[in-house]
Amino acid sequence: MAKDPRFDYVHRVFADLTGALEDATVLAAEAQATASRDDARRRCEDLIAAVNLCLVRLHRLRKRLE
Repeated sequence: MAKDPRFDYVHRVFADLTGALEDATVLAAEAQATASRDDARRRCEDLIAAVNLCLVRLHRLRKRLE
């Protein structure tokens, strides 16, 4: 079966998402060691930003696949 070049973009997005989700996992793991409420709040904001970026990428991909 021949490779469909239209899916190169899809594969790239999924690869990028994998890396971004791995980064978010590291952020969450590091946040487990927070010692103060302020540090926990900052780490929470960082994690929200990372996950939101993944969500934006997924929505963009979904629109492209429609």
